[in-house]
Amino acid sequence: GEGAGEESASARSTAACLLAEAYASRLKEAAAAGGEQGALERRLNELLSGAVLSRAQAEQLLQLLAPPPAGGTAAARGCKGGVGGCWLVPARVSLLSRLERQGEALALLVREGGDPEAARRYCDAQPEGQRAELRLCLLDLYLGGEPRRVEAAVALLRDYGAAVAPEAVLARMPPDAPISQLAPVAEALLGRSSQRRREAQMLRAMEKARSVQLHATMLSRRAGRTVITPETLCSVCSSRIGTADFAAAPGGEVWHVACAGHAAADIRRA
Repeated sequence: GEGAGEESASARSTAACLLAEAYASRLKEAAAAGGEQGALERRLNELLSGAVLSRAQAEQLLQLLAPPPAGGTAAARGCKGGVGGCWLVPARVSLLSRLERQGEALALLVREGGDPEAARRYCDAQPEGQRAELRLCLLDLYLGGEPRRVEAAVALLRDYGAAVAPEAVLARMPPDAPISQLAPVAEALLGRSSQRRREAQMLRAMEKARSVQLHATMLSRRAGRTVITPETLCSVCSSRIGTADFAAAPGGEVWHVACAGHAAADIRRA
């Protein structure tokens, strides 16, 4: 029944959590001994990608997967260029995402992952409504940390700057940074602003041309004349128009005003 299904799901979650704890323990032992960690880390990543965990379990695992003390050796911290480049970055990012702590996940990818493209892919994978805010957060991480990742910030602005307000970018440029260091960022921002300005100017020019064309067409129609000669006949009664009041159609047909009224009445009765 339903209760049995819930118990089964809970048992699977508990089993996955215990297995992840075992992997974390073995990984720390391997790191301390300077051993190979790649295969173990891949198994841990595969386990977390398919496991259904409660929020409490995700929090618990995140604490267990915390990196060894920073004072240790590179081998003890696991920074041997294995999967993720440092200590269990993909696994920790996965858990942070489950906990909806996207900003922390981005910071982890930038500061420890060492792969700017991975951070951008993470932003792209989030719901559309969150991407702009996360890209600004990523820009903060690129420009506010040490070392400053100016090239990554420029690439981000070139690809996504059209969706970012210039004032938001300027607010994130550190005031203590040398101008020469931030010049490429400013150039990328100005380039995007210039492109938006050119696009707006082109759109205004197209709208103006269309308005002029419509105005010319209207004037041309207003300027049209109908010339009545002694031989001009009414299209309804076939009599000469003469000096009687008449109406004219755009196609050149003319008729007496009285005849036009009779013709309209005939059409309504038909």
